[in-house]
Amino acid sequence: MLTGTTPEWAWCWPGSLWAADGRANRPGAAFRNRSDEVHGLNPPSRSTGDIVAENVGLLATLATRALYAEQPELWQLGEYGRARTLEDFTHHFRALAPMDEFVFEAHVRYCEGLFAARGYPHEWLEDAWRHMALVVGTELPDDAAREVLQVLNGAVRSASEQNVRNVGSADVPGSA
Repeated sequence: MLTGTTPEWAWCWPGSLWAADGRANRPGAAFRNRSDEVHGLNPPSRSTGDIVAENVGLLATLATRALYAEQPELWQLGEYGRARTLEDFTHHFRALAPMDEFVFEAHVRYCEGLFAARGYPHEWLEDAWRHMALVVGTELPDDAAREVLQVLNGAVRSASEQNVRNVGSADVPGSA
């Protein structure tokens, strides 16, 4: 249990799940209780892309944890499935780190094609984008979170609109 004699770093260690009173915290709460500058997350000279790039592992882990908490049936896939989910989130956050909507949209389209080719449900990707947005909103400083969410949501929306246009323009057999 953390006490008043616990060093300051123990309360704000990145990814800490323990509050100052020793109770379990929700992910990110330790960050929100102190200024972002204390943690080095958002000093004035830091770009949002650098912040995301340096925290890819943490963000991917928290997104995986949140997804499995929401959908415990995923444990049926075993530890191998969880490791693949973590790997996927890591790729997603790495693709988001350049903070370029066009680059992330290309990643989204690649994932959609890969999932379709392998017969995976499209809902899994929708869940991934949703959990990424939740983790970003919880973990990153407000200004950085707004920027990241703009890129993330814009890319997913653009890819979705393009898919609708492609489906609408496809030749339908027997429709001639």
